[in-house]
Amino acid sequence: MKFEPKLHKLSNGLTIILDPMDIETTSMKFSSQTGGRDESDSELGITHFMEHIFMKGTASHPSARSIKDYVENNAGTINASTGNSRINIYGRILSHNLPVLAELISDLLKNSLFDKKVIENEKTVILDEYRRSRDDMDAEYFYFQAENLFNSSGFAHRTLGTPETIQSFTSEQLLKYKDSRMSANNSIICISGKIENISATLEKLEELFAWLPSFDVSSNSDADITPAFVHNLKTGQKNIKLRIGFTDILPQTFENIFNGQCVSRFEGILSRRLHDKVRNENGLVYGIGTTGIGNEISHINQISTTSGPENLEKIVALCANVSAEILSKRPITQEELVTDRTRRLLGDADFLESSTRRCDQLIGFYKKYKRLYDYYEITRMGKSITLEDIYENVKDFFSNPVGIITQGPEFDIDLKPVWENNFK
Repeated sequence: MKFEPKLHKLSNGLTIILDPMDIETTSMKFSSQTGGRDESDSELGITHFMEHIFMKGTASHPSARSIKDYVENNAGTINASTGNSRINIYGRILSHNLPVLAELISDLLKNSLFDKKVIENEKTVILDEYRRSRDDMDAEYFYFQAENLFNSSGFAHRTLGTPETIQSFTSEQLLKYKDSRMSANNSIICISGKIENISATLEKLEELFAWLPSFDVSSNSDADITPAFVHNLKTGQKNIKLRIGFTDILPQTFENIFNGQCVSRFEGILSRRLHDKVRNENGLVYGIGTTGIGNEISHINQISTTSGPENLEKIVALCANVSAEILSKRPITQEELVTDRTRRLLGDADFLESSTRRCDQLIGFYKKYKRLYDYYEITRMGKSITLEDIYENVKDFFSNPVGIITQGPEFDIDLKPVWENNFK
């Protein structure tokens, strides 16, 4: 499957990425770089609320049901999402119906009714979504980490907001926020899949999206890392969720992409060693590996697992032992590096064959680096990595411990000295 995306600009400056694929469907995504982190205390949840209203009706399609029926009757799907740093409307459709999907996304963004009755009705729906999120232990764990590790910065804002802010939003407030935050300057359209005619597609997008105004929009990327060794008591949980974190020593810049790939290889091999030691040899967990938390500026690498309270001390000790060994006593082997390269081939194939994943990657990469993602160059970098490259970039991987974050029932072990006493 080829990968030859091209970058274009509309007359208003809106960034367009067209990514032709030899398949029968086309994915389209409109993404605007504004989200929960950009909201003030009184606005918490407003971007997410706005996303809901985008999908509730326009003059042409006056209800959520009519929107859904219209796109499904043209062999497509449509949805929307909100995150800490972006709001998206996206869909997938048979390629010859791409104009239908593009027209609908433009209509939703430009002509959503923001009907007062619908807004009042939606408050009940979003409050129910909020309650469900507070019952979601994974979501609670994420926000507990964000609030403690990033000093309650914008990164820690809950996308759904609070019951008080959800109930406070008005039609006028939502429209004003939309007009102040959604600009051609902070938005991207990516289309991946079968594109019948590039020129005609660009002409259609110009016709449909040239209305979007161009103005600069501030973005709150503040997320200063603060050390935290804390427990989030959740008596309803049976297991303890555990994250052992270390500040990423590499700035998240384009120039450090190769260095970041070296760290990624190290993390992949470390994950497999941890799995062998903690699960296969000692039977203490179901799964264990490396994860991370952070944004485009500040990031924390983590060892992540879940187990019963009675296993925590031994798990942390074993993790510390394995982590210390991989840096000195039992370095990564060439065989492990080759295995890691081979393991990634299936993921590469999955990426190339998925229009949705290609859209997401192209948008995310461009927003972060203001450059077009070059799959072949990134892949070439990965294949060129040597053992020496890895160790040059990870020699300080464990040198900045910033936290051990746990969630679940009560336990009485101080895990910080357990790590420190066994990392040797």
